[in-house]
Amino acid sequence: MEPTVGGLPTNNRPVVAEASDTDIRVGAQQGHPLPQDGPASGPDPTQSQDPKSQPHPQADVGAADDMFVVYQGHVDHPLEQPSVWRYSASAALHSPDVPAVEKFRKAIEEAEKQQKAKP
Repeated sequence: MEPTVGGLPTNNRPVVAEASDTDIRVGAQQGHPLPQDGPASGPDPTQSQDPKSQPHPQADVGAADDMFVVYQGHVDHPLEQPSVWRYSASAALHSPDVPAVEKFRKAIEEAEKQQKAKP
């Protein structure tokens, strides 16, 4: 359980990830998009007048460990499919060494060895 700040505007800007055989590109939108018909007049539509949507203390509960998850690429809606590999451990995403990535590399190497061993 961890204290957080709730009631902040939802960050619903799109993020795009594109993978190729040799690299991965990630892009995101910065700022709030303007309406299609130009700047809005009046109150900011991203700000709610509901008191519950104002910043307030709250607590979030989740897994204590870091999780690194890999999904199948080149399919429709990959995040709606089961993951193909998952690793969870304390400090699994700790920088700069990122132990989860090393575990993933070792899993790939082992799978490649098994593929080569098959007749």
